[in-house]
Amino acid sequence: AGGITRNWRFVVLLGAIPVLFWFYADYRDTKPDANDLGNWKLGRLVILNALVDEPARLDARGHTELIVKLHQLLYPQERQASGRCIIRFAGLLDLSVGDWVEAKVLLDKQASKHQVWEFNQAEYLRQRCASRSARLTKLADLRIVKRSEHDWLYSAKQAVVASRKHLLDTHCRLLGDTEGALLTSMVIGDRAVNLPDSLVKQFRDVGLSHVLAASGFNLTIVSGCTLFLVGLILKNIWLRNAACLMSMLAFVVMAGPSPSVLRSAFMLCVLLLYRTMNRQGPISMALAVALLAAILIDPKCIKDAGFQLSYVATAAIVLGVEPLQKLLGKAGPCFGIVEMVSVVVVAQMGVLPIQLYYFWCLGLFFLPANLLVAPFVHLVTLSGFACSLLVIIDQYLGWFQHLIWLIDKVTWYPLAAIVSCVKFMASFERAKLVLGAPHIACLVFYYVSFVLLLFSLKLERWRVVSAGVLLIAICLLVWRPTPPCSLIAFFRNSVAILGQDRRAVVLGNVSSPVLRKFLLYHGALVSEDNLDWRVEEKEEFQQVFSAQMKTMVVQIDSNVLVQASLPGSDQFTTIILAVKGSSPGKIVDALLCNQQFGRYLEQEKIVWLVFDRGLSKEAQVGLSNRLPSCVKIATRTGGSLVLEAVNESIKVRN
Repeated sequence: AGGITRNWRFVVLLGAIPVLFWFYADYRDTKPDANDLGNWKLGRLVILNALVDEPARLDARGHTELIVKLHQLLYPQERQASGRCIIRFAGLLDLSVGDWVEAKVLLDKQASKHQVWEFNQAEYLRQRCASRSARLTKLADLRIVKRSEHDWLYSAKQAVVASRKHLLDTHCRLLGDTEGALLTSMVIGDRAVNLPDSLVKQFRDVGLSHVLAASGFNLTIVSGCTLFLVGLILKNIWLRNAACLMSMLAFVVMAGPSPSVLRSAFMLCVLLLYRTMNRQGPISMALAVALLAAILIDPKCIKDAGFQLSYVATAAIVLGVEPLQKLLGKAGPCFGIVEMVSVVVVAQMGVLPIQLYYFWCLGLFFLPANLLVAPFVHLVTLSGFACSLLVIIDQYLGWFQHLIWLIDKVTWYPLAAIVSCVKFMASFERAKLVLGAPHIACLVFYYVSFVLLLFSLKLERWRVVSAGVLLIAICLLVWRPTPPCSLIAFFRNSVAILGQDRRAVVLGNVSSPVLRKFLLYHGALVSEDNLDWRVEEKEEFQQVFSAQMKTMVVQIDSNVLVQASLPGSDQFTTIILAVKGSSPGKIVDALLCNQQFGRYLEQEKIVWLVFDRGLSKEAQVGLSNRLPSCVKIATRTGGSLVLEAVNESIKVRN
């Protein structure tokens, strides 16, 4: 906004526009049509007739996702249907966009609420513009009613998908799976390439996730090379800019419309327009116009984490790099290191609150990692673009196979250096700082302090005061109060016990995604030597004992409940039994036949019985009538169940 006008009132007005769009996107909710499956209440099993709306894709778990546009509901009651539905199934089907299909599916239950660390079904559907999701149990339950007649738009989409796949396959064949996928991601972005989760996590832990995404650097290479090559042939500035615009559109199509790619494309359009009029366009104005254009086209995009990271990092670089570089440059010549440090520090300071808000952790090696990897990244990206262009041309002509092999083999060395550096830094236990979710007030105070620091650097006044205020804001951002209680969280295949020291003991599967997100959200790490908890593992079950709370947590299978030798009750006053398997009624029958459980009831110990499935109110009342009042029933209805423990009192956490 400051690049457009110097009138501070107008600047404030323009700065308030994204905030207003944020509230608009937060409260706007697209309601499903009356004929949509979202309002279907009679049953979960349905037979529907639909049109394939998007090509099938693999999700993170290896299942196939198919997005269809509903046309008619055939069972249990024939009627019209509308909206979009996501069908998930295991396996592959030969389906094309425009095919009419008939499918017998099980509709997923709509989750009324979820914890922050659990899967957000509403957000999952909103991102795919769908109102329902369903599961196909057998591939035979889906049949093609009518094949589509491919039009030119579908053919163009298929050509782009084929080019991406050919590009990825060629690089993986010449470089290896990891290096090939990494090179393709550095050229066209991670939105167009399915990178291994372990590799993405390592780059994120060391603060190099921006290397995997297509950004302004990629588009700068495309536009700069186009202007240079076309300038050797044509001197007309209109034709050169038109050629640059066409190459930019081609890159956007190949990379996909990610927030960073669209931001760079909008900014390049503004700068090309200024260049056509023989004027120098300010970068800050181009960024402001790109932001306004993006939120006007799609107001809900402002809630996307990638959108926020891209625009905030770019704004911080545009406004803060030059004054910081000028300040650091007074120390003497540093052979370009000052510029690199300024860019890395300012960009990281700009996105720090957003990273903590969405990912709940911070990579501590972002500065050395960027300084070490940056020279290799520039070299690999330039050679990767040249080789990828030859791969796409060779797909149709077949002239450059030997040249592609040579470039990829030369590129492998700096690419392997990047991978080795990232793996080495990520191998340290303290490579990232697990903090948990910050308070929204701390985020606001931090950004106010950060903007004041940028203005003070530009004005060369009050720099020490503004830096001190920002330091206080950083301390508030990373500081977490001591939790007032211990938490016991139950998941599908694991139980996590968190102490007040933010150390966790886990029974069962430690690699569960929901468990990992739960630990990140609470700023906790798995502990091997926690003195507050004593872990014992027997043939029948696993158990954890807390002497401080006098509580025993036992994870046990329902098949061994009758004969299981449950722990003695002398040391603890409360026992929590997390039972897996079988129906709740059979579990209660098995417990009542267990001798040690009978002793718990005789001594009136407090027993929490945690079921691994949801129960209706009638079922809970029926089970409670069969058990004494000292037995309390809890169910894991969603992705998790959390119990709060304060001293010797335990309750379900809302």
